[in-house]
Amino acid sequence: MSLRYLQNAFINRFENSMDTTFLDEIMTIPNLSSSDQFTIYKHGIQSRFEKVLTITYPVCHKLVGDHFFHFMVDHYISEHAPYYFDLNAYGNHFSTFITSFAPASTLPYLSDVAKLEWAWHIALTAPMYSSFDFEKLSRHIDHGENIVFLLPTHSTLLSSSYPIHRIWELNQLDNISDTPFVLPEASTFFLFVWRYLDCSHISVLSQAEWKLLSLIQQGLTLKEINSTSDQSSNSLSLEKLLPELIHNGYIFDFNCRI
Repeated sequence: MSLRYLQNAFINRFENSMDTTFLDEIMTIPNLSSSDQFTIYKHGIQSRFEKVLTITYPVCHKLVGDHFFHFMVDHYISEHAPYYFDLNAYGNHFSTFITSFAPASTLPYLSDVAKLEWAWHIALTAPMYSSFDFEKLSRHIDHGENIVFLLPTHSTLLSSSYPIHRIWELNQLDNISDTPFVLPEASTFFLFVWRYLDCSHISVLSQAEWKLLSLIQQGLTLKEINSTSDQSSNSLSLEKLLPELIHNGYIFDFNCRI
């Protein structure tokens, strides 16, 4: 039996799609069939990944309750096999899964809350970086149109029809507010999730700030951003917005295409 065959067979068995006879050659616990031994292993793996998702999505867990959350997670694991070397990477499709998970349809904002929680999760793993280097910028002022600004590593731009930042805040362990929460009328909320030094942040942006950061995220030069803005019905005031975004730490560095 080759190693490749054994690995493929093991994975296929994990997905319940292969006969179990090959397991007899590798499972050795007395008084238990190979199938029973594998079931013990599989449940252990699933429990581990359930724990990972519970840690990553504590607000979603709190919103739907323990029983429903684990019911939802079981379905997610069955559709998204946990073949990850880094546990921090598991769960990145959870918000998309929730969108199509019919039992969760009564909470239309749950998927967006999951997006925010994933953004917060990856922001926590972002490396530290220094403050913006204005002296470096002054040396490239003659090539200003070719500058490409950079957002902090592992930062995320989000927009939602729901105040997911408030839902997130109200469901933190240290929240002591007893003010009733009411979903507002139709609106759009623009958010930026990022890390500066040793702290992660969720910032509420104006639509103009969010739009400019979105263009920067696409890797556009200042010239290309100006061109895009000129063609848009909502032009951007770069002279005002850029200094504010840099001051707030939303832009931490730049490259220059020459």
